[in-house]
Amino acid sequence: MPGDAGCDRRWWESPASGKDMLVVACTVIPFGMLGYYGAEHVVSRQIAAGVYPYWPHLSVDDHIPFVAHFVWPYIAYYPLLLLSLLVGLRSRLELFRVGYAFVVVTLAAWVTFVLWPSKMEQANLDGCWSLSCAMVERIYDLDPGYNIFPSLHAAHALMVWLFFMAVGSKMRWWVGGLSASIIASTVLIKQHYLIDVPVGLLYGAGAAYVARETAWPLLERLSAWRTWLPIARDTQAT
Repeated sequence: MPGDAGCDRRWWESPASGKDMLVVACTVIPFGMLGYYGAEHVVSRQIAAGVYPYWPHLSVDDHIPFVAHFVWPYIAYYPLLLLSLLVGLRSRLELFRVGYAFVVVTLAAWVTFVLWPSKMEQANLDGCWSLSCAMVERIYDLDPGYNIFPSLHAAHALMVWLFFMAVGSKMRWWVGGLSASIIASTVLIKQHYLIDVPVGLLYGAGAAYVARETAWPLLERLSAWRTWLPIARDTQAT
């Protein structure tokens, strides 16, 4: 590290502020959306140009029913992502790990989406007039079934639960139940094939592990490169 600048672990182990959480949210969410829809654009153009998409369909998928009411757990995925910021109440370091893990799993998924373009055959909603079916139709309009392998819904849901487990939060089992219902919803509303889910879980578990093991060494390295970052502290002064 340059001079006496070091990484102040005490600062990072103090609880994150609302501003800290806002910074992470305003960084990670646009990053994820830009990458996801950017990859979708690339994949749709590849398929339109004649690249045959990967259809990870298994015979067991034909026996999984379409359950429109599971659209509500599917939608609950979005507030679950914001809920992960509460891990920062334990420490800024845990909040950094959350953002770091999301970046890692998103980058890994982008590479997979582009190298193995995939497409989902979504359910036929003719004759289904319920509010749940209307919501499913809206999801199909917004996300027409590209980028299915791996399932980022599954990856992110597992990651969030692992974050809460790691800090011993009292909410961890409630979050676990919500995460499980989100994971199940991906196949029950025909937004993913079954094989997309375990692959997504592997991506999510891998990203959480990388963030757990390498976040602090990364912060120390960043403090050596950028002494103006909040991670750079004069250890001699403390």
